[in-house]
Amino acid sequence: MCSISWNVRQSEYAVVFNRDEKWDREKSLNVRFETHHKVPGFCARDARANGTWLFTNKTGLTLALLNAYPGKTVPKSGKKTRGQIPLLAGEVESSGELVQLLQSKSYLDYAPFDLILLESSIVRQFSWDGSRFCEKAIGALPFITSSSVNSERVIAARRKRFEQIRQLPLTEILNDTEAAQPEEAIYVSREDGGTVSQTAVCINRDEIQFSVTRRRESQHIQTIPRQRTALQD
Repeated sequence: MCSISWNVRQSEYAVVFNRDEKWDREKSLNVRFETHHKVPGFCARDARANGTWLFTNKTGLTLALLNAYPGKTVPKSGKKTRGQIPLLAGEVESSGELVQLLQSKSYLDYAPFDLILLESSIVRQFSWDGSRFCEKAIGALPFITSSSVNSERVIAARRKRFEQIRQLPLTEILNDTEAAQPEEAIYVSREDGGTVSQTAVCINRDEIQFSVTRRRESQHIQTIPRQRTALQD
């Protein structure tokens, strides 16, 4: 379960990510600017597995991960946590380098997932279905969602709702609770779980702003200057 939406224009973009989890899962750690990577960047770590759902490096490259449920089933857990994959954005400066790194890895030990890569005016999607890793065409809607419950119906309902309200600011869209069934809402409130946090990244030519707002808590936000690369200048 998770949802992501973005707004891209020229050398800047904004992305908002709803992290959906079971209510009994431990609260995530606070957002940190991690300097031990080859290319430092922002993320909030999962307290249980120590991975993350989204990483933004200091050049403005973001890699976000959503769990995937191919075949309308919930796959078995992988030998490795999928939360380590977004951290690959801390290994490279550019989207081209990141794509090469993603395509060189083996994902046999990971459960299925979808990846969204953003950099300036670039948005690309990649998918691992448990047997094949490939790039997927970005659809007409700047919105991707997943659900472990009634996957096809829920995704269709959320996409329909997104189309109805897509003129609103991203944070308002991903805070929307209007739906016939709780699991169909973009901001999820099921009995067993729902949206536990919202991550927002805003990047312009000079600055990176990264924030995480946990459910019923205040926003935790950090800002740094953006390090431009030769290709971005």
